[in-house]
Amino acid sequence: MTGNVTQIKREEPVRLPHFVETPSSRAMLLALRRARARSRLTMIIGGSGVGKSRTMWKFKTEARDTLVSEARAQEGGAWNLAYRLCELLDMPEPNSRNMPKTGHEIAEEIGPGGFVIIDEAQYLVQENARGPDNWGAVEWFRGVAEAGHFGAAFIGDKRLANSFKDAAQLPRRTGAREIRIHLVDRSRKPACVHAR
Repeated sequence: MTGNVTQIKREEPVRLPHFVETPSSRAMLLALRRARARSRLTMIIGGSGVGKSRTMWKFKTEARDTLVSEARAQEGGAWNLAYRLCELLDMPEPNSRNMPKTGHEIAEEIGPGGFVIIDEAQYLVQENARGPDNWGAVEWFRGVAEAGHFGAAFIGDKRLANSFKDAAQLPRRTGAREIRIHLVDRSRKPACVHAR
């Protein structure tokens, strides 16, 4: 009888080098998982060194089809975001004169159940010393995510919260959940996780 029984060894989960699960990383992972499952938006805000990037890559090992786009300083705006997404999706360069069409094509390509993470999202907002900042890229992307019925996460430092203070309708319209990681001492250990 035992000759017909095949023993199956339990496989070890994929381990990310140097990833240590902490209360803050658990909160971030939970926010990412919920946003993906519910096709909603989330924001993760924390200072340098609290583990945002490592947690993001840990999540990517779970959800391999997740797209990760990194915003860059001085490259804010909807066209630059669309360009990066088109690169990730192997789509042609976006047409700057017809961003709604490009957004529709990106939404179709990602589709329901997809998930996009924008790292360093504070750079999506174009700063303007002479007037209000331009956060049109955020609004454009929100529309793309809604049209495509996919979830997304904006991950960045405390400037992300400052940049989004003028985009008050974003959390109301999307149900975006915000996770903030706070530090209390020079050891740079995450001390508090605040979720809204």
